[in-house]
Amino acid sequence: MLILLPLAVAALGLPVLFLAFRAFNALIALERTRHPAVWERDGRPEPLLTWFGRTSLRSWIATQRCSVVWVFKTPSWAKADPEALLQLRRLRLFVGIWNLGVMPVYVAMLYIAITRSAD
Repeated sequence: MLILLPLAVAALGLPVLFLAFRAFNALIALERTRHPAVWERDGRPEPLLTWFGRTSLRSWIATQRCSVVWVFKTPSWAKADPEALLQLRRLRLFVGIWNLGVMPVYVAMLYIAITRSAD
C-alpha cells in the first residue's frame, strides 16, 4: 500500500510538468514565427511531446539543448519580446517547482515506501 505514495506524488505533480512543457512549446512557436533565422540557427527545435519519428535527429537534439539552456539563460531573441519573457518566466517557475518541490517529495515518499515495506 505504501508504494502508492510515490505514485500519488508523481501523478499530482504531472500538471506542473505539463505546464512547463506548454511554456516551452510556446517559446518554440514564438521563435519559429517571429525569429525564423534564429530558429534555423538553433537547429529547428520542435515542441516537446511531438509524435516520434516526426522530427529529425538534429531537431530532437536542438529541442533537448534549448529545453535545458533556456531554463538558465535568456536567449538573445527573447530579450526584447515581452511574450517570450513571460513564457520564459513560466518555464523557469514550473521547472523549479518540479525539481525543487515535486521531485524531493517523490524521492522521500519512495524512500519511505521502500524502507517501510522491507519491515
